[in-house]
Amino acid sequence: MKSHYRVVVIGGGIVGASVLYHLTRKGWGDIALIERTELTAGSTWHAAAGFHAINDDPHIAALQAYTIKLYQEIEAESGQNVGLHMPGGYSIATTPERWEWLQSEFAIYETIGIEARLATPEEIVTECPIVDPRGLLGGLFDAHEGAVGPHGTTHAFAIAARRRGADVILRNRVTGLKPHADGWLVETEQERSSRSTWSMPADSGHAASDAWPASTCRSRRCSTTTSSPRTCRSCWHVPTRCRA
Repeated sequence: MKSHYRVVVIGGGIVGASVLYHLTRKGWGDIALIERTELTAGSTWHAAAGFHAINDDPHIAALQAYTIKLYQEIEAESGQNVGLHMPGGYSIATTPERWEWLQSEFAIYETIGIEARLATPEEIVTECPIVDPRGLLGGLFDAHEGAVGPHGTTHAFAIAARRRGADVILRNRVTGLKPHADGWLVETEQERSSRSTWSMPADSGHAASDAWPASTCRSRRCSTTTSSPRTCRSCWHVPTRCRA
């Protein structure tokens, strides 16, 4: 571990490893990831690691589509198997409102170039016999729905980042962060301190939500203000950035 880095990423889960990789991909050097034990030792190792491109927000949908494509690229670059399994999946509608929403989503995906298709109840039941056809109006098929192996994917990001010049430091817990004139002083168990221009706690649960601008659920039944990019936690039905 050097005495100075331009950036230190704290936490060796899939988010931290991905941040490290993307910084190197953008040409950043003199960067490091510090993990207290082993890569994926936190919440990543037991994650379901499912993914899909469909999202009510087209910007998030485009980001998810980028990530899904990246899994194959990172596997080839690193030589590490990511356990990619992508059979596709259906979002189904049993109410006219839901069916109308899926059709509008399909139009958006066509516009931004995400592969998807509308399906009849007969097509859905043929491909998924366990689906109860009663009341089924149709569905939207996402060809990019599936899962990856969280352990292999995290290591693939880390391997590729190392090859691009980043340091990955294991078994060295960060014990303190202290601001100073030029950045941050990162204190660890094994070394008293290391200077960093930026310090990025990738495993901090509030980091992602704090970066998401507050928005209002636009359902006619709900007016909750939230900072979450996911489902509205008040009505549990209409996503927070719903256009309905």
